[in-house]
Parts: sequence; structure tokens; C-alpha cells
Amino acid sequence: MTGRAMMGLLLLVAAGCDPKEEPAELPRELTPLENPFGPDDPLYAEQPHRDNPTAIVASPDGDVLYVALLGTESDPGREIAVVDAGTLETLRRVEVGPGPSGMALHPDGRFLVVANRFARYASIVDTRTHRVVQEVDVPYYTEQIAFTPDGRRAFLANRWKDSVLRWEVTADGGDIRIRNLDPLGSPDAQVGIAVPDNPRRLVVTPDGETLLVASESSLSLTAVDVDTSEIVARYSPNSPVVDVAVIGRFVYIAHIGGGTFHPPDDGFDGDEDGERGDGTANVGFQDLQNEIDVLALDDLSRVGRYTSDTICCRDFRDVDPDRPETGLELKPVDAWPPERAAFLPPRETWIVAGAMPERLVEVRRGDGTPALAAVFGGSSEVQTFDVDLEDGSLTPRETAEGGLYETGHGAIDAVAVGGGQRLVVVDKLGETLTAIDLAGAPGDPVEREVVGDVSGGAFPATDAELGEAFNTMTARFTVDGDQTCVHCHRDGSPIGRVVSMPLLERPEWGARLVMSYRNAYDSRPWFLEAGMDESNFFPVINEFARKENFCCEQSDPRVWSLYPSRDECVADESLEGCNHVLRCLDDPPPECEARPYGGPGLTRDQHFRAAAIRVFGDEQSIGDALYTERVAPDGSIERRPINLGFDGITRALGVFLLTQSRELPNPNRTAMTAEARLGEALYHSTQTGCATCHPLPIAATARATVVTQGTGPLSFPYVVSQLRSPEGADVDRANPAFLGTFPDATQTEGGLRVGVTSLRGIWDRTRFLHNGRARSIRETIATPAHPALRPGEHGFNERNGQPDTHGGTSHLSAEELEALVAFVETL
Repeated sequence: MTGRAMMGLLLLVAAGCDPKEEPAELPRELTPLENPFGPDDPLYAEQPHRDNPTAIVASPDGDVLYVALLGTESDPGREIAVVDAGTLETLRRVEVGPGPSGMALHPDGRFLVVANRFARYASIVDTRTHRVVQEVDVPYYTEQIAFTPDGRRAFLANRWKDSVLRWEVTADGGDIRIRNLDPLGSPDAQVGIAVPDNPRRLVVTPDGETLLVASESSLSLTAVDVDTSEIVARYSPNSPVVDVAVIGRFVYIAHIGGGTFHPPDDGFDGDEDGERGDGTANVGFQDLQNEIDVLALDDLSRVGRYTSDTICCRDFRDVDPDRPETGLELKPVDAWPPERAAFLPPRETWIVAGAMPERLVEVRRGDGTPALAAVFGGSSEVQTFDVDLEDGSLTPRETAEGGLYETGHGAIDAVAVGGGQRLVVVDKLGETLTAIDLAGAPGDPVEREVVGDVSGGAFPATDAELGEAFNTMTARFTVDGDQTCVHCHRDGSPIGRVVSMPLLERPEWGARLVMSYRNAYDSRPWFLEAGMDESNFFPVINEFARKENFCCEQSDPRVWSLYPSRDECVADESLEGCNHVLRCLDDPPPECEARPYGGPGLTRDQHFRAAAIRVFGDEQSIGDALYTERVAPDGSIERRPINLGFDGITRALGVFLLTQSRELPNPNRTAMTAEARLGEALYHSTQTGCATCHPLPIAATARATVVTQGTGPLSFPYVVSQLRSPEGADVDRANPAFLGTFPDATQTEGGLRVGVTSLRGIWDRTRFLHNGRARSIRETIATPAHPALRPGEHGFNERNGQPDTHGGTSHLSAEELEALVAFVETL
């Protein structure tokens, strides 16, 4: 017997099963995973229960609303709220499955379908009796539903299978019959129409002929023919497609920005269209925007794009198109023209006023003509636009200064009632519903009622919730009002878009994969460079509000090069301008008044504290996790909350990431197949070495090293080839400023050293490796030209031509490597 055959036999013995054996019947519901963060941690504080209302639909007559109460990953909700649309009073609650995430009402109005994220069934609710009358089998993580206008078909988006399921529906009076056109088959089988990763929003066009599928992870909108189930068109804005709406002959999609409008370079081809970098490698924090694309319905070709780009007004690094000389110089590339203003989108398209568009809803003007409402979660606002039905163009119904309606904290969904002139918004964080009279003027009072759970206090009630609020509503703290943490960390997961980050030594060529928020407690130190923990988010939050934005920080050379230095003024206060230098807060220089960003007489810390008052109603922490201590006169220890300036907000964000695990229960582990058990033996084999760097259960070594040895994070040279510029330079290197901020991050002549990424939850990701080059686990672990690779795939398990630098896999057969992939997807 050959050594290879012997290894195969041993692996089968280790797996302890027939390779063709299938698992027993799957449980109907996934079990939430235990949160490792507990009372033993010094930052621990009891957190209030929250219902997290997430989705809303209205009855055909608009009198009744149904609100899905999602809960959290560790404590899923199991109810929907039935609400009076006129008063926003909750009439009753209906128990459904765990994690209700999406709903759709059958066109006849009698039956409501509820998708339960953590169950193998969808709940059918009779809206007359408010009882669940049927449970229809679906795979776990079926999260959204859409009916055809005639009610004969339904489509369901499934996050686990990356597919759309199809139902044939017959509704007759008090009865509804559903035939699943996609038999579920074995747990590891493909189900339904294969679509790009993690389909989210589903919309059937008014003529019932086309299904539109939005995917954030795959940065795409896909059109599917309803009759043939074939994909007929696809559009990518090179940005996560968050929502989609159809009005007339046009499709409107919301996303977070297509890039910097720089000319194409030779950088990383993130959208994989085979062309040069397409501006992808130029995407950084300030390039995150809030955009609406207009597409032709017949072929999804783009006919317009509108942006929130406030480059003209408030951001130190950006450029005023009227004064292009005010921007910072960029590193030269031969293809770039010298006119900096040419990099910007057309000025007339800067009409989007809010941050982080979560929902697009067709509403109506007073004369009954269509309009578009955009719901912004990052700034807790709604903006409306008039729609030109001839060319699809949008016009803001009011100016950006006066045309925004205020919502509650963390707006995420909305529905139009009252003939389309009343918008009811779901405020996920605030646990409320906000009703807006669109016929009224912005600034008019709005109606707001509780629909969730505020028994533990109005949100935010803890320091962790302060961090959660900042995570979602970051735009209220930024200098240009555009960016949020959740632009890149959608639903706790990283977006599928690879971006350039300011930490890079060559940001015009290099790229980084966004980190996952899930399992944050067990995946420290954060950043791939193994340099960040819960107390230090400086390089991230700094990009939202740099000191140079604030005149009295005296960091902007365009202002302070005109004045003596502080030391000179201390030595001789009579020097001209020293009153501004020494007493800037009270007497800022006139150049501060002329600058349209940062505000005269303001420091960054004051900016954050003022924002905290606007958003939270207080500039201090709650004090349950973030506090200082002093000895009181009677000898007792007295706790005091901390200020929510720059550092205080940083610490609140860290507490939030630790407090909520946000880990999704893994359906692949529940459906553990014989193939995956074979892969488990391979994973632990010394010949592959997977468990050496990714020991279970944490599946990473960095935190284990910190906890057990106290020696700091474990880091390695790159185990795969670095990205290189056309002249061959390593563009994955970090810049000196980043290395100076994080002493644990190290870089040698051979390159940057990186930490070990946790593999837990990797089943739900779409890009891999530190720079996001791999599009699958298979590409990540396969050596070049491995027989397991599929057409168009690349094996990245090599470093500078040497294979097996990221574990030993070249000796594995195609079947064995597939088994290893199957096991990794169970982690």
C-alpha cells in the first residue's frame, strides 16, 4: 500500500464514517452561541434586553403595520408586532420563529410570510386571526421574501446557500397552499437559483417579469427572469448594493460610493473585470460616500449617479473644485492629469444629504406623482427626491440644509402609507417607529412611539450602547457628515469590497480586506497587522475627524504657517498674531472663519463632545464600564463617568465590540457531513499544519498567546505573496505613522508581520487573505494549479513562487482539498 493510500485509509478511520453517509435530520432551529464576554472581564456590565425592530410592511389599506423584532445573534427575537398605522400603538404581538428578519404580505392581504433567520422554516401568519397557520420548510438563513404582483410566485433570499428559492403559491379565501419548486435535498446541496453571495433585498418589477436581487457582499444587482429563472443582467457599482427601488422605467439603487473618480491605474483589480485598477486601489476612508445610481430597467445600464460628496466643504484631505490648490498633493502616477478637480464627480450630482442609505421607498407628492424617499441610518434622517419619469433624474425636494426629516436612532427600514404621503420608519437602535408627514415641511414635529423593548432604559442606556450608537451613527461625529463604521462593517461582517487604507505605505497601489466585527472578544489583537485592541481605534476614528480639520488644534499648515510658533509666542507674546496662537478658542484667526470645515474656535475633543450631546443628550459616559475612580473623603471609592471626547468615544466603541459577540450560529456545523468529518482529520494532520496556527476552538493563536503567556501578539511574515506595484515594490507595507501608533505592529526589510486571523465564522465571508485577493476558501488554501481549483480560480497558497507556505495542501487530491474546505466552513 502506498503512503498516500495509507493516509487516505487513516483519514477515513479518523472520520469514523462512510464517506457517503449523510447527517441525521437537522434541528428545526439553530442554537445561539455562547458569548465569551462575561462578568470576569473588568469592562463587563449587564446589558438591557433589546428587540431590535428591523423590517416593516403595511396592510393593503395602510391601516395596519407589521414589524419584525429581530433581537440579537445571541438572543434572537421570536415575535412580530402588529401596529395601528394611525396611532403607532402596538396592538398585539405574534410569536413566530427565531430571528424574524424579513416579511412580505401576499397581495390579497390575508397572509403574511415571515422569514426566520435562525430556523429551517418560514412562518405563515393569518392576518385576521393573528396566528401562525403554517410553517414551510426552507434552509437556515432565509432572510427576505418578495411576491409577484399576482401573488402566484414568491421568491426567498438565502444567505447560507447564496441563492433565491422559488415558491408556487395558491391563495383561496382563508387558505394558502405553497409548493416549493426547489426541493431542499441534502444539507450541502445547492438550492434554488444561484446568485451572487449573500443576497439581501428582493424586488419584483411591477410587471411581474423580473426579479431584482441586491447583494452587498458581491457589490452587485442581478436581474432574474421570473419565468425562466435565468440571470438576464447584472450591474455592479463597485460598492455594496444596499437597497433597490423601481419607479417607472428606472431602477434606483443605494450604495456607499463607487470610488474616487481617479483615472484607472495599475492597482488591484478589486471588481475583477480584467481591467486596470479602475480606481479600486484609491478607495480610502474619505472616499466612502452615500450614493444613488439610476439604471435603465430593461438592461440595468447606468444612466445617472448622485453622491453625498461634500469635498467642497469640510474635509481637510479633500478638494474644493472651485479651489483645487487647497487639497493635499497625491503621489504622482503617469496617467493622472495635473488638474486635481478632474478627479471629482460633477458638482451638480452632489445632492444626497444623509449618511448610510438603508432603504429606498417610492412615495407620492401631493398631486399623486411618484417621488423617492431615502432612509439614512448613519445620520438618522430621511430625504425625499422628485423623480423625472422621462429620464429617471432626481431632484432634491428641499435643499440639503432644510430638506432632511429626523428619525429615531439607527433607522433601517420604512413603508409608505396614507396614499404614499406618510412614511413610517423603523428605528432599530431606538426601538421605535417614527412617522413623517411628507406633505409637511422638514423640521415639523414627527410622531414617534416605542415598538420594541425599552424596559432597561431608552437607548443608549449603557456604555456599550454608546459605542453601538457611534458604530451605526458615526456620521454625526465626522467632519463631513458622510462616513460611518457600518459603511464597511455591514451587519457585523466585512463588505466584499477591498479598499486602500491610510495605514499603507503605498495606498495608491496597496489594498486591505476589512476586518470582521464578529467574535471580536476572541480575535484580538485587531487589524491584520496585530496592532489594535479595544482601547485604541486611533487610526480609524482619526480618519473621520483629523486634527487638521480643527483650526485650534493648530495642525493645518495652510493657516498656522502664517503665524509664530507657540514657543515663540510664549517667549514674546507681543509678536503679531500671538493672541490667536495662545488663545485660539477665544480668539481664532480670521483664516478659521474663512475655512468651511472644522469650525472656528473648536478643538477635535470639543467637536466630539458637542456631537455626543446632540446624539446622546450628554457628553459623559453612563459609567457602568467607562469610568474613573477616586478616593472620597470618607475613604470609599467613588466612580465618575468619563468625557465622551475623542478618546472616550474610542473606548465606548471598544466596549461595544467586546460586549456583543455577534457570532452567527454556523449551519454547516449543524449539517456536519461525512466530507466535513474527513476534512476535520486533514485539518488536524501535521502534514497540512492548519491547526498549528489556527488551533480550535478560537481558530487563531494571537489571543491565546496574550492570555497564556502575556508576551504580546504572535505575528508572522506574510505566508502568501505580497501585492506588488508595476516596478516590483511591496505595496502591503505599513507606513511609519501607523507603526509608531501601534508598537506591537512590526515590519522588517522583508515586509510587514501580520497576525493570525480567526477562522470562526469564515463560512459567511466572501473575500479572504490580508489583501482580499482570494474569493473563496478554496483559493486561499490551494496551491497554484491545484486540481481542486475550478475554471477562473487561482491558488494563492504560495510565496514568491514557493508553494505550501500557507499550510501543506499540494499533496492533497482534489477530493481531499474539497473535504478540508468543507470542514473549515463548519468553524
